[in-house]
Amino acid sequence: MLIKTKMLLSAAEQEEAQSELDLLRQSLVERQRKEAMEQIRVAIGVLEPRNEIGRCLFTKDPEPLRREKGYRYRHEPVDLLRALDTIAERNARVLPPPTMNFKGIVGKEPYPVSRKAGEVLRQLLLRGIERLKNLFKGNKSRSEIVATFLAVLDLCKTNSVTLEDDISGENPNVRLLDQKKAEEVT
Repeated sequence: MLIKTKMLLSAAEQEEAQSELDLLRQSLVERQRKEAMEQIRVAIGVLEPRNEIGRCLFTKDPEPLRREKGYRYRHEPVDLLRALDTIAERNARVLPPPTMNFKGIVGKEPYPVSRKAGEVLRQLLLRGIERLKNLFKGNKSRSEIVATFLAVLDLCKTNSVTLEDDISGENPNVRLLDQKKAEEVT
């Protein structure tokens, strides 16, 4: 209805209505301020006497308890021996288990870095450039993944390959630099 009324008013009437509306808003804001100030005055009247009651009071810090001079507990010799046994057991548990306990359970599975370097070079000889993530595809063990990483580092060190950023910067490319060196290694 307000929109319809505004559409029917002329430009001068609209400005007059707008100014009346602004005056109404301003008077409403002033009234709210006066009510808030009155509420604050009432609160001050209630709280001021309470403030005067505790104005100059200071509380005392807690006093430390006096220590007794003698030992309060009495122990039986059996209890002391049991406590010593518990301490000895705890100390024995802190030591790592002997390596003989793991014989046959945990075995090393070393993957030679030189072998992996040869595989990486063969892959780069075929393609010339490869994404770094693709070099790790097909790795079957953690040892092989580590060998792949070390092989790429070793090949970068010998200037056989170089790492280049791709457009997104997330997956660098590995580029073969020297094909003669690569053919000698493989």
